[in-house]
Amino acid sequence: MVDPRTERPRDLIGDIHAQQRRKLFRRVALVVALFVVLLLIAIGLKLLADRRERTACLADARAGFARGTSEDLVAVTAGLEVCLAEHSGDPELLGAQALTRAQLAAEFGDQVEEAEAAVAALPEDPKHATHDGELARVMLALDRGELDEARTRLVAVEDMEDSHSIAPNHEVWVGGMLAIADPEADLDAAIDRVSTTVENDPSISIQRLLVVLHMHAGDSNTALAELARAREQSRTHNGLAADEALYNALLRQKLPGVADVADQLLGDKFVLSERDRAHALLARGVVYIQNGEIDKGMEAVDLAWAKLPGWDKLSRALALEMAMEAGDGKRARRWIDEAGLRAPESEIYEAWVELVEGEIMTALADLAKLPQEHPRVALLQGLALVEQGRFAEADAWLARADKLLPGRIDVEVARARVEAQTGDPEVARRKLESLAEEEPFAPRAWTGLGEANLAVAAKAGKDKPDESALKDARRAFKLAIQRERLPAEAHLQVALLADRKRADKPEVIAEVLEQLAKAVETNDHLPRYAERQALYMAEVGDPEASEKLRKVITRTGIDWQAPLALAKLDIDRVEFGEQAQLDPDFQTWLGQAEELVAPARDVELPKGGKYAPVKI
Repeated sequence: MVDPRTERPRDLIGDIHAQQRRKLFRRVALVVALFVVLLLIAIGLKLLADRRERTACLADARAGFARGTSEDLVAVTAGLEVCLAEHSGDPELLGAQALTRAQLAAEFGDQVEEAEAAVAALPEDPKHATHDGELARVMLALDRGELDEARTRLVAVEDMEDSHSIAPNHEVWVGGMLAIADPEADLDAAIDRVSTTVENDPSISIQRLLVVLHMHAGDSNTALAELARAREQSRTHNGLAADEALYNALLRQKLPGVADVADQLLGDKFVLSERDRAHALLARGVVYIQNGEIDKGMEAVDLAWAKLPGWDKLSRALALEMAMEAGDGKRARRWIDEAGLRAPESEIYEAWVELVEGEIMTALADLAKLPQEHPRVALLQGLALVEQGRFAEADAWLARADKLLPGRIDVEVARARVEAQTGDPEVARRKLESLAEEEPFAPRAWTGLGEANLAVAAKAGKDKPDESALKDARRAFKLAIQRERLPAEAHLQVALLADRKRADKPEVIAEVLEQLAKAVETNDHLPRYAERQALYMAEVGDPEASEKLRKVITRTGIDWQAPLALAKLDIDRVEFGEQAQLDPDFQTWLGQAEELVAPARDVELPKGGKYAPVKI
């Protein structure tokens, strides 16, 4: 057969083979195309699945972050680790992981090293920076106390797009924490911003922050109301339970309940973060100390202190107060240094330590140099003046402290002591009886009750005092000696009550001298006790009286009786032939008595060579 186009014979077999090859090529091409299509579909499905998996991972992280317990955040980090194993280097996953670990570090004190590592693993290229990753950097700077760096970085983060964040409003949390850490910050503005955010954000960490802000602002009622709302939303958040125990301990209220909650949290059934455990320990320590178990209390407070971050001013202030109430001035001074407190806060606490250690005169002198409008300056001035017996002056300071720092048991006791001396002693006695029974280890409660009973007894008449009230006073002072940390006043009053029987029982002189010596030993910083001891020794003819008086008259804060008593003893020695002439300092002593406003008749020497007896 000839091919008409070429006029050559046709190769039928070759044509058949060519057709078969073409069919084969078409089949192969079809299979390849189908394979490519299927491959592309598979890749698309894989990408879609990966995207869905990544999206689901971030959604889970967002939900867990909003729930906000330490257990939830740990679970979020575990889930993100799984996702990062499949999506190594993904900037958003890395940012979410860094933010979650930073939250564990900043809020709970957990996984601090892991948080630093997660931030170090963030992409260095600014093009790949994410809202969450950069916010994590801010939070770690805040937790390290690098406030300037945290503020600078936060401004940049707030300008970033946060649509893919697992915590889209979390810069508000960081801003609120900076307001707490910075003594110059505007707490009211921070509260307004956080309050607005809480209305639309389910994050429990932001709700918890609002509570802390109100507490730092001094609005404890609103703080506790917000805390109740937060606990209703998250009943399993152990940190909120620790907060409730801490704040009630701070306010010295519901202490049996505080002890119960703290004991449960510190048991084996609950998982607590480092800082929540510190709050529970601190709350429990407060109850121990208020119940008179000082050693156990300070052990708990000491353990708590080591875990409290620098920004947690409320907890650190409470720990310092417990050191004061325990009389541990050395520990308090160390904590003041460790806390890095700024003036005037550091100076106020230093004055408080002086007051705790019985250095009343020094404390008053230092407090006079501090901002008088500060609530704690008013508190300490009032307490110091009461300890010095300057009740009328103390009243105004205590009223101010009561207004600015409501609910403090030490202020209640001090105001009742003032009432006993300047107002109605019967009202004061009833108040102090109630306080002493409810808070048997409250500072000066039993001393105050003894003083009120003395005032009631005196009101009945100098010649016929109320013997029942005197008996109650002695009992109260004895309890004060057992329960108070520096019961110098109680020792003095027990001595004076015993001395009432001296006319009938001269042997009580030994008991009186013993109690006066204990008063001086308990608090030799306040000259009141050494002065009363020296005067009594002079009165009963103790041979060491003159030497005691010589030391007393060199001290600041004494009255005119001490130098005059020393002059009288010198006159007696001349009259009884124990010495030939008056001491060269005799006129100096009389001059000192005049300067201290002694009555003129008591310092005048009679004419005719005889020396008048000097009244004591």
